[in-house]
Amino acid sequence: GIGRLVNKDGLLPLPPAHLVLHIGDLSYAKGYAAEWDALSDQIEPLARGVPYMTAIGNHERDWPDSGSNVGHEDSGGECGVAYAARFPMPLPMPLAASLSTSARGAKEGAARVAQKNRPWYSFDQGLVHIAVLSSEHPAAEQVAWLQADLKAVNRNATPWIIVAQHRPMYVTGIDGSAFAWRKGEDYDVAAQMRQAYEAVLARWRVDLVLAGHHHSYQRTCPILNMTCAPQVAASRRTQRRETGSGAHLEYHGPVHVIVGMGGYANSPIMTPAAHQFVFTDSLHHGFSRISATRQNLTFEYLVPDVLGAHASITSKPREEGCTILDHFVMPVQRLH
Repeated sequence: GIGRLVNKDGLLPLPPAHLVLHIGDLSYAKGYAAEWDALSDQIEPLARGVPYMTAIGNHERDWPDSGSNVGHEDSGGECGVAYAARFPMPLPMPLAASLSTSARGAKEGAARVAQKNRPWYSFDQGLVHIAVLSSEHPAAEQVAWLQADLKAVNRNATPWIIVAQHRPMYVTGIDGSAFAWRKGEDYDVAAQMRQAYEAVLARWRVDLVLAGHHHSYQRTCPILNMTCAPQVAASRRTQRRETGSGAHLEYHGPVHVIVGMGGYANSPIMTPAAHQFVFTDSLHHGFSRISATRQNLTFEYLVPDVLGAHASITSKPREEGCTILDHFVMPVQRLH
């Protein structure tokens, strides 16, 4: 999908981005290095101009008896090595803090080796703090790290918190006809991740959780413990989002968005759970765009014309060669 967003005239004529976040399953190389080279060629027009941040996915890491959280052969034996070599992300704290400026040689090399099996980290981008987890590694160490990381966030400097990982904590409509065992597995892994992380997300009032894995677009209500925000609060939130008032609102849990529609074959959504999912789509390929001010965080799902628009979306708003298929505005929280 990324390669088709670039033509002989350059990128689509959209406002410039300040960051790209690619949440796992980057190249589907699965042991074939040429696929990594092809990905590098495709993303170059983006990655040469802005930070290109990534998360590790099952097709980068999973292999039996290798320490991955789910032991399938999805990485083709790469076990995260090729990913770590091509996309070295920031070191997770406290590894980064342990490196003094006067002793970064061998010590940093050792830390980088350790990072290959600890590919979780965080960073600030403008008004947003982003914490990236690995759904392919056991949660215990990451829960402790995430708790410490989010505790240290200064919400005056970065009023928005986004958490991202490859596998979703909430997913709906998985087609189990061809891979019945995978259907149960994805729901089971989602439940395990909710049990591990959801209390931390609630404690530190995370705004948005991003995931991939299921090749579709899925957006939940503000949700905790499988329960949407109370109806009264939800209706007020909807009204204020539509009016753009930017009023501070009470916290009812993060919105979870699956953004797995970037280019690989789409996954069908069978009988979505309407009481939890506000919007779902598996008919199109596209990308999401996030912008943040001190009052609002705006999220959009765009389908470029070059990727083909389904007849059902002709009534949707448009911008510079794209159809905006989904859009929501999240007012800043009232933290005190």
